[in-house]
Amino acid sequence: MDKKINIRIFDKDINFIGEVDNYTSLFYIRKWNSYNEFEFHVTNYNKELFKKDNIIMLNNDPSKIGVIKHIQVVSEDDKDILVKGFGLTRLFIDRVTYPPSGKTYDYYNDYIENIMIQLVIKNAINPEHINRKIPYLTTKQYSNKGSKVIFQTRYECLLDELTKLSELSELGFRVDLDYKNKQFIFKVVEGVDRSTEQNINSYALFSRKLDNILSETYTDSDIDYKNCAIVGGQGEGIDRQIEYVNDNLSGINRKEIFIDARDLENQEENTNLIDRAKEKLAEHKEVKSHECSINAKDYQVLWELGDYGTIRNDEIEVTQKAQIIEVKEIYEDNFDVEVTFGNTFTDFSKKLKQISNRNFENKEQFIGKDMPSDSYKGKVWIKTK
Repeated sequence: MDKKINIRIFDKDINFIGEVDNYTSLFYIRKWNSYNEFEFHVTNYNKELFKKDNIIMLNNDPSKIGVIKHIQVVSEDDKDILVKGFGLTRLFIDRVTYPPSGKTYDYYNDYIENIMIQLVIKNAINPEHINRKIPYLTTKQYSNKGSKVIFQTRYECLLDELTKLSELSELGFRVDLDYKNKQFIFKVVEGVDRSTEQNINSYALFSRKLDNILSETYTDSDIDYKNCAIVGGQGEGIDRQIEYVNDNLSGINRKEIFIDARDLENQEENTNLIDRAKEKLAEHKEVKSHECSINAKDYQVLWELGDYGTIRNDEIEVTQKAQIIEVKEIYEDNFDVEVTFGNTFTDFSKKLKQISNRNFENKEQFIGKDMPSDSYKGKVWIKTK
């Protein structure tokens, strides 16, 4: 390894207690729409540092943090101590979405970023029931990122609801550590469009001709494809409200699906039924995906987690825009990464694995820019039980 990463450790009250730099291996998985994960191995046990609920941070990066949840000591000729845990967004797995007092659902008609932040405020930062508050957690003001949607939730896992909204909008979310002010800061973040479809930011183009794709598999499938929705609202029999989406399609090109939307509340004429149909059709799109092994030497230099890049296969004349939704950083003899791209046109995700020996000193050269805020338009309905 060209440059060691120090693992800084804090107690559960965010007091710095020490650091580790003599690990034998370390990996940290960064995820765009879920919680991060980490694992490291050492040969010397330190009972003060290696304690459940202690907080780790890689160097001084506030986004690369986690809570220790597992310690394992193997005593053989060479002792191995395994420490692993999760990013702080996993705290939301321990909260469910309470409806407000006197309401059946927690109901929203708002921008996705605003909904995500309000869900965290209501269920973890400033809940009606004070025992549900997560210590030290705060958030930033929202700024109307993402599309405007109708959303309602009732006693669902908070993390699952955040992930659902993230996957719909392609916005990411995370919890950063501000150790100086002893705060955990919940944030909703946007990726940078570095695809060849725009001309504002530098490109992140992956192609065998550019020698940054080592191998690839391209898939084009409509096995689960649906394009015509019949959606049923409230009422019974012939009195039931029925709406159609893409009813003009015909013949073998017409692929129907029926959607039961009887549970919808606050119905506004037929708008909510159509929005529900569009949301369900989005779950049954054509699959166009690349599975690639890439050379990721430009990680955090020319592209970053959450950014959009372009994958190009000149042999079959296919070009595809995709978002980077996961990066696994591996610190052993060399610094390596494994990258996952999500298809921006479907919910289908593919693993793009890479092992590269990049000098990690280039890390600080990356400077991110905001993605244009008008990237997401329209309205979508999401409903949970």
